[in-house]
Amino acid sequence: RWVIPALLLIATLALYAPTFRYQTVNYDDPWLLEANTKLQQLSITDVPSLFTDFSTATRNMLGAEYLPIRDLSIGLDYAVWGNWYQGFHLTQVVLYALTVMLLYIMLRGFGLSLKLALAATTLWAVHPIHVESVAWLTERKGVLAAFFVMAAGCAYLRYRNYTASRPRLWLAIAAVLTACAVWSKAVALFAFGGLAMLDVCLLSADPRRWRGLATIGVTALLAFVPVFATAHRANVLINEDMANGTA
Repeated sequence: RWVIPALLLIATLALYAPTFRYQTVNYDDPWLLEANTKLQQLSITDVPSLFTDFSTATRNMLGAEYLPIRDLSIGLDYAVWGNWYQGFHLTQVVLYALTVMLLYIMLRGFGLSLKLALAATTLWAVHPIHVESVAWLTERKGVLAAFFVMAAGCAYLRYRNYTASRPRLWLAIAAVLTACAVWSKAVALFAFGGLAMLDVCLLSADPRRWRGLATIGVTALLAFVPVFATAHRANVLINEDMANGTA
């Protein structure tokens, strides 16, 4: 049961091992890494402010974004690795490798055959489109979002499995992981539409489906509210007139 996931984990680590030697690259944002004293000196007492401090000064220091899970992960990296950025790359690759493993477990949980799940996971793992997310430290948010989406999917499947004990606990875990995904990267909000499609297409109809999907959907939307509000207040969102070139 765990041999293939373990092999996928090891193979992904080996595939991206060359990134371990990187420092920062020219596209890494200084406000998130070298110049961010808030995350470099993050203490346990400072952690709640990542989630609750909506002041302009704090948000501007964090890129005018509300992505507290991403910010927390960078702060933890500084606590563990200091300014040794190879360690940051190690964290990023390990997260991606765990995501690949969870994707395979999730696809098998939805009933895909071993060969189909393995083929889909392998294609996803080696696809060049993911190189930027893994090798570019500023895109930590994308790797984190993917990890939490897959983890939420696995927890949701435990909730949907009638042989699992304490299904409400698994649904609560899935909901927390959903919020973590959205607070890592906002576009993770749309990934849970894919989860709903997989449920409807591959799993049997069941009252748990609608309770579970409603819980996940509402959680994702609520988690998106502070993300949207922060971006709107910081003028990160482009209004329609500017997009049309009339302003």
